[in-house]
Amino acid sequence: MDIQRYEKIFRVWPLVLKRLIVNWRTLSTVVIGVVLACSIMSGTVIFFDSLKEIALDESLRSLADEDTNILIQAEKGPTNYIEASKLDKKVHSFSDGLF
Repeated sequence: MDIQRYEKIFRVWPLVLKRLIVNWRTLSTVVIGVVLACSIMSGTVIFFDSLKEIALDESLRSLADEDTNILIQAEKGPTNYIEASKLDKKVHSFSDGLF
């Protein structure tokens, strides 16, 4: 049963190839359209992500220094003094690089 199904598939391929060769203009138009649509869709995502970044930079640049506060939240805090001091050093080293 499976062998007959595979034989039918192999017998159909020459017909498919002949139809593709005859309709090469339509096939090439469809392929070019798909490629263009994919590139436009991916370009749109990249463009809007860049636009968000530019808007965020501009809005942060327009704020005064006293209006910009950074809030750092964590789900689990340090459990002892040593962990708290390590975390404090990391946060201060990161924030020093921003200013």
